Amino acid sequence: MNDSTAGIVTAARQLDWGSIVIRDGRIAAVALDDE
Repeated sequence: MNDSTAGIVTAARQLDWGSIVIRDGRIAAVALDDE
């Protein structure tokens, strides 16, 4: 995981789960689940 990806993951965690973020120049739906 590079710094860019880590930053995106951190930002996603600050938003609601399933938020739409830009990843690798593409729109991607984030569905992270640490619970």
